[in-house]
Amino acid sequence: MKYLIFVQTLINKEISGVLLMAIIIVLHACNSIDNNRSIDEKYSSFLSEMEVNRLPVLIIPTRGCGPCIKSAMDFVRDSTSSASVSIVISGPTEKSCSLLMKKFYVYRDDAVFDIGTRANKLGIITIYPLMLSLRGNKLQVDEITPDNYSALQLY
Repeated sequence: MKYLIFVQTLINKEISGVLLMAIIIVLHACNSIDNNRSIDEKYSSFLSEMEVNRLPVLIIPTRGCGPCIKSAMDFVRDSTSSASVSIVISGPTEKSCSLLMKKFYVYRDDAVFDIGTRANKLGIITIYPLMLSLRGNKLQVDEITPDNYSALQLY
């Protein structure tokens, strides 16, 4: 909102279109940097709350895209590389989280349950599982969607 007032003031002072466009781009870029920083902080905060201290992390909702959840759970159960992936099951109750694991025959003592779906409340997860990892020094977030099951093959 403060940017709109600033832009309106510039328009009223008849600033040239090129200068105005440059200012808008700079303001947008600054806003994007702040958003990326807050997104990383959101994920870091959630992982700290869940006491997950290693990446990659696979966050799986108990409700959502059925085939996507199935693909994520099959990966956890069948892939030998999944042993190096931290697992967070996000659901409303401990029972819903443990039932999801039993339904897909996943037995991981190190799985963490996000009781009360804090990930959903923080806007981290929707109906799709997420894989969080580091690529270089940058946080990489891959949604496991019907169009992106292959993201699991990267791990």
